[in-house]
Amino acid sequence: MMMHLRRTASIHRALLYTRRPTRLFCQSYSDEAGRSPRARVATAEGTSRFASRFDSSMPFQRVPKTSLSVSCITLGAALLPKSAADAKATLRSSIEGGINSIDLSATVLDGASQQLIGAELPALATELGIQRDELVLSSRLGVIPNQRALRYKSDPALQNMHLIEGGRRGYDISAEYLRAEISASVARLQTGLDIVLIQEPELLLQHFSHDQVFSKLLNAFSVLEEECKQGRIQGYGISSSFATPTAAASSSLRQNTLSLSSILTLAEKAAGGASRLMCVQYPINILETEAARKPSEPGNQTLQAIATKHGLMQLAIRPLKTMVHRNHLFSKSTTPAGQYVDPMMYRLVDTADEHAGKDIPTKVKEVINFTIALEKSYATMYDKFKAQYPELPSPQRLSWVSVLLNNIPRMDLETFKLFASAHVLPDLGAAVEIVNQNGPKELTQWAVKYQLGVKTTMERYEWLLEANRFQDIFELRRDLDRYAPELQDNKWTATKAIRSVLSGTGRPSAVVGFRSAPQVKMVLSDGPLQPVSEASYNAVMDTVSTQHLSMLTSSLSRQIERQMNSSKAKEEATQLLLNSNADTNGGNVPPKTS
Repeated sequence: MMMHLRRTASIHRALLYTRRPTRLFCQSYSDEAGRSPRARVATAEGTSRFASRFDSSMPFQRVPKTSLSVSCITLGAALLPKSAADAKATLRSSIEGGINSIDLSATVLDGASQQLIGAELPALATELGIQRDELVLSSRLGVIPNQRALRYKSDPALQNMHLIEGGRRGYDISAEYLRAEISASVARLQTGLDIVLIQEPELLLQHFSHDQVFSKLLNAFSVLEEECKQGRIQGYGISSSFATPTAAASSSLRQNTLSLSSILTLAEKAAGGASRLMCVQYPINILETEAARKPSEPGNQTLQAIATKHGLMQLAIRPLKTMVHRNHLFSKSTTPAGQYVDPMMYRLVDTADEHAGKDIPTKVKEVINFTIALEKSYATMYDKFKAQYPELPSPQRLSWVSVLLNNIPRMDLETFKLFASAHVLPDLGAAVEIVNQNGPKELTQWAVKYQLGVKTTMERYEWLLEANRFQDIFELRRDLDRYAPELQDNKWTATKAIRSVLSGTGRPSAVVGFRSAPQVKMVLSDGPLQPVSEASYNAVMDTVSTQHLSMLTSSLSRQIERQMNSSKAKEEATQLLLNSNADTNGGNVPPKTS
């Protein structure tokens, strides 16, 4: 905590000498002749000035190609709080804590994050005495969210859009779209953009060949080079999963990846020499280590090695993804007194309390066996009655627990909840209604039991997933502290996960999607943020990653066995909370325990 206080004090001491009104965020983008002057962007001198306000507790990386000084954490602001007050508080806490890199989106919620930044940053800059050239603003575009994609026919900027993912989203990097989105972004932000990132161009490989995608990228880079000359943006880059499992989820999709080396060559061709491609954004975390470990580039080199060789700014997305999908290390949990604490530790204890006395493993086994037996009996009764009652649902439609068991290795808690709410329960209700209206009495009695069995199975399996999820997180903490001893200096799981990806070639800045000011303060006040040693980094990227990947494919029997042995994790989590509250609150805020 003291480290954060020193850092905050240092910025306020500096502000005593720099506080003055600033109009650098609210400026015209054309002169009387209609020409576009150089937009206000980050500079080497400005970002260095910002970095000088902070001690070594907030590391900065000087990007060779741009000479910009970038904080080791980037504020992932694509989904800032909807409340202007909360968004401003999150932004203020980030800047006061030493974060000068902000990652936005031109398309998420129609650029709502840009609108918020444009509205709140000018006044905040005046209050804090900072100038526009001290902050690095990046923004992604290319992927069109569902709602806007559906109205593309009436949107002049989307006449070249391609529907992707079965029509669920759109994709566009045409000249018309890029110019329109940059204009809209500049208008919303009331200032220039430092970096425009083309988001996930590998998605186009679902519909086009590599040559066709490279042609589209070449045209896009030509437009962005021209935008750089006009001064509306300073540079551009790529935000891509490249060769990670997200882009190559199965063997049939492994060719749907792009090489950074090829992209750099395209940019140079578009520029006719040295390009303004200055940034690469890629996922790296305990589960997705490919950017640092997989030699996917020419010459048997990694993505990070190529990015470092070319002096690119590197942004590491999804640093908190330690399980799968949306299972991050933040939540809105607070103590009764409202102080923000490590949510995973509280949730582990809460989960144990919530399910105390339920004997989760036994109850899960019981209800699954009961419901599977009902599904088998329906198959027999269906054969008996289908001629007389042709409208009866097929046995395949009433086999939801069997489907669940077949898909357990691929489901985390969020996926399971979506599976249950969007598919199982709605279709179950509709199928049971058909049985009740069109079947014999014998089947209507069965339907009552089956509906209850499925609902109970879903409820109890969710108990099991909750309990195991937080035990997984706790085991992750212990492994991180074991294999990277430096992380023992950090109290919170989120900080440990962030520090574990800051090392490696290129020292990327971790893009963290803070959703509130307390989340920012929790991480920035939690001890050192320096990268761990090379030996520790290698251990995390290899040993810890391998161990936790194996958890994702655990069988139901393994999940039940782990839950039967979870009491030790609960005891250790409770003790950690007691120690943490004693450190930060003088022992005045006791954790909730059983």
